[in-house]
Amino acid sequence: MKKRYSISFFMAIIACVTLLSFAYRTSYDRTREQAQTEHPAVEEERENSVPVEGNAEKADVYYLKNLNGFIAVYLGDKKTLYEYTSIPMNGLPEDIATEIENWKPIETQERLYSFLESYSS
Repeated sequence: MKKRYSISFFMAIIACVTLLSFAYRTSYDRTREQAQTEHPAVEEERENSVPVEGNAEKADVYYLKNLNGFIAVYLGDKKTLYEYTSIPMNGLPEDIATEIENWKPIETQERLYSFLESYSS
């Protein structure tokens, strides 16, 4: 009799785990679909991104630019994407947004991350 209860208990646990996995996956798919319909260009940019080889040197200059409504960080050549942020352009002060539209330079990595940190929250 105990063996029957242990098998039933084990099957119940497997059923619960299966249902939770299905619910999680459904929720994930629905959220991703909703995000893609709200911000299709951002989602498309993330899917089409290519990893950058090489490292930025400390002496390099970084440039900030508007990319699909968000701040993007480029290396000194203004062609190599260093980092794509989730900081929206519409939340920035007008003078900062204008500077970014005109390739705002930032001299050091410390200043770069300080700037990004101050506008990310």
